[in-house]
Amino acid sequence: MSKEHLSKFTSTYLRKFFDKHNLPVEQWEYQVNGQIKTIKNTQVIEQILSASPEEQSILAEALQELDANHHDINQFLKHLALD
Repeated sequence: MSKEHLSKFTSTYLRKFFDKHNLPVEQWEYQVNGQIKTIKNTQVIEQILSASPEEQSILAEALQELDANHHDINQFLKHLALD
């Protein structure tokens, strides 16, 4: 399988993954230079979908493992957003 084909496959997998899970929208607060900012899980998902193929592959594997073990996907997204 070519790298380009694998990249398209991973991107499609991620889109289907998030569509299937239909996660409730969550919003988290964080501080930058003393100012409180907010980020939504939908923004994190968009960042994942626009990430490089290598990053998407790593994130797809992590999401697949979390899902298989019935972990909270939004908690993982929060971790990505705030760390």
